[in-house]
Amino acid sequence: MLNLKRAVLTILITSMGSSLFALPSILSSADWAPDDSLLTYDSSTQREWLNLEVTAALGGFYNVIALLAPGELLEEFKLATFEEVGVLFYNGGIGPTPTGAEIFNLVTFLGDTYPEDHVYGFSGFVADFTEDGLGNGYIGVNLELGIFGSLGDTYQPFPFDQPTIGTFLYRDALVVVPAPGAFLLGAIGSGSFHFLRRRRVL
Repeated sequence: MLNLKRAVLTILITSMGSSLFALPSILSSADWAPDDSLLTYDSSTQREWLNLEVTAALGGFYNVIALLAPGELLEEFKLATFEEVGVLFYNGGIGPTPTGAEIFNLVTFLGDTYPEDHVYGFSGFVADFTEDGLGNGYIGVNLELGIFGSLGDTYQPFPFDQPTIGTFLYRDALVVVPAPGAFLLGAIGSGSFHFLRRRRVL
């Protein structure tokens, strides 16, 4: 199961890299609260990803899931799938065999969930469950192992409150129409209205 999922991720990243229609993406910092830089904005998917250090500090996977309920702290976010995280990795410059610079850049955006005396990197739970439903999958990167993950039975010994594992959450970013675009849309709308009035008079 683990090797299959790794193969799927490699194929996904490789095929996206070779696609003629792949959109260029720029990851940038965004704010959840004013000036906190706890979100990472992916311009090609228009998703905002919550910093993994935040979710790792919330007391474990099940606590995070509870906070996704309406009226709770994380209600605007969604639990990401393995494939969605793969797209994020690709858009962040991570290839099938990532370099240290690529990993360092992505960890800078998404947060370092590892202790200070450990290798630089992060891990995060995703929405894909194991076949028997007893464990949840996770994926991550670090400077020592590159991309790693486990979505099979080998995952289960890890507790859901593992402090070095966050949870991959994203929300759909609000797309604001720039002022020139808004003016153009308004002009088209008023022009159409004028045309209909003129046609009705005729």
